[in-house]
Amino acid sequence: MLSLENFLDKDDRRKFDFLRLLEESSDLTALNTTIQAQLSLSNFLFNKTIEELSLDFENYGLEVYFAIDSTNVQTTLLEVGQATSDLLLAHYLRNSLSFAILLALFREDYQSANNFALESYTSYTNVYSHTQQIKKLLKELQIEVSKKYHLAGNEGNVRYLLTRIFSFVLASDTEVYPDTYKSKVANIIDELSETGISLPRNVQTKLFHFLAISLMRHGKQYQLAKKDINKQKVLEKLKAVYAQEFQVIQTVDIDPSIQEEVLAYLYTNGMLSREKMKNQELGKRINRLNERFIQYFTDSFHIEDRQTQEILAAELNRLHFELAYFPLNAFNSFERFDVSFFKESYIEYFLFCRDYLMDDAFVKEENFSAYRPYIFYKYLMILVSHVELERVMPQITICIDFSFGQEYNEFIKRNLTFFVNLNVAVQFVFDESTDIVITNLNSEYEDFDVEKVIWLDPPRAIDWAHLGNQLLEIRAQKHQQANV
Repeated sequence: MLSLENFLDKDDRRKFDFLRLLEESSDLTALNTTIQAQLSLSNFLFNKTIEELSLDFENYGLEVYFAIDSTNVQTTLLEVGQATSDLLLAHYLRNSLSFAILLALFREDYQSANNFALESYTSYTNVYSHTQQIKKLLKELQIEVSKKYHLAGNEGNVRYLLTRIFSFVLASDTEVYPDTYKSKVANIIDELSETGISLPRNVQTKLFHFLAISLMRHGKQYQLAKKDINKQKVLEKLKAVYAQEFQVIQTVDIDPSIQEEVLAYLYTNGMLSREKMKNQELGKRINRLNERFIQYFTDSFHIEDRQTQEILAAELNRLHFELAYFPLNAFNSFERFDVSFFKESYIEYFLFCRDYLMDDAFVKEENFSAYRPYIFYKYLMILVSHVELERVMPQITICIDFSFGQEYNEFIKRNLTFFVNLNVAVQFVFDESTDIVITNLNSEYEDFDVEKVIWLDPPRAIDWAHLGNQLLEIRAQKHQQANV
């Protein structure tokens, strides 16, 4: 899916990539040689980038969040945990020529590259090259720029993409919309809230932009593609399942097609009752996708109880409806989503989802190729949230044996609850089932063929970290052995 970084100018992209690299580095620090190699920076550009970032922090009022400290050897990002690099990205985008052009195309006041260049006090060549780049990016999403410089093509994708960009770049700033539309959208959201449909801030912000964009596009006679019979049947089923909620939406004075989009939005964002969707079939394609996933899950983990399968089917209903009929959230870019935590903490589900989506023929047949990173994330979240990890992972047996007596051993056992994502069994007497021993006795288990960690008393943070790393290694080994 389209990454927002693609709309950045070359210099801003260089600075953003520099900040992101530091942000994703261990201890927020990277060797200068590593930074230069990964970003292809000369010594001059390296130093220039640091200087420019410091100025940008000051100009955008971000110096309270970020600072960069650099020596001849390494560079460190200093942060206070109150913002991420996305905040700088939003500023860069908002002040970029590409965003200004896209906004003009949306408002339909882009007359020509020459005219836009004169109004923007920049060169024709610069505007023309940026406009061509935008056309190229939009074409990947079946969106065209007409001869009159209007956004055309796949109308659903036009609304999804603009919602994605505007909700990120502008957030709660709605000045890009005419007052009549702002007032109408605000009233719609207020009416939904007054009838018991309560929206988290993020969901509300995105809904505001989606409705404002949809209403403006509808007012200019841009219509969504006519629904095929299957999509209409699915929507009718969805309206039947959530009949009470849809009655509330119907009281809002908007076109019926947008009313259905609001219902789809609330459903795909988890704002409607999960219980009502249990044992419901929305459509043949969705049902087929659900059954395929559940069968693969059952074959992999041998979990066949009805309750688990009903829960999974309800969650999969929402995801597969979203992918097939309302992929707004899938327009978020997940290519840079760091999955290392899930790979370590939920390796069983991580590998399962990865293997499931490695079926290229299936992904292409369902037209899911563009959404693959998003689908991986959603499948992973469904399993992590709804199937207890201990049901699919091997048990790790820990023997606790310290020289301070049983009370101290019990104290250590209670603190092992920190490892909530591991299927841990504790014992105080070593036997053949023991996978690892925790002790302060340096030589007591020296002759035993077993993993061990030797701690100070009481254990330091580094002692717990060593234990966590060894438990993850044991878990990965057990998983590998079980799947040989």
